[in-house]
Amino acid sequence: MSVKLNLKGLKDLERKARALDGNHQISLSELFPPSFLQMHTRFASLADLEEKAAERGFSLASQEDWDSLPADQWDAFIAEHTQFATWKDMLGKGAAEWTARQLGLK
Repeated sequence: MSVKLNLKGLKDLERKARALDGNHQISLSELFPPSFLQMHTRFASLADLEEKAAERGFSLASQEDWDSLPADQWDAFIAEHTQFATWKDMLGKGAAEWTARQLGLK
């Protein structure tokens, strides 16, 4: 007995995976769409997160602001308002879900 397989989907997946090879600059809005934030945080949108962060004294307007965030305080904010223990954990999950979306798996 033999089975006929249609591997067209695998070729499409391979093409998408090759397009992802290397480094990528991804905006926070791409990394954390509303669906991600609603599932994993107390925020409905990135604007909600930024607003709450501003209330706590975090400025997120520029790359310099992000670079100068006190890591321990930012991690505490993330732990309080999300299901993640640290910002690094949240970034990792966001990157994994972004990759799955790019590959058409999500």
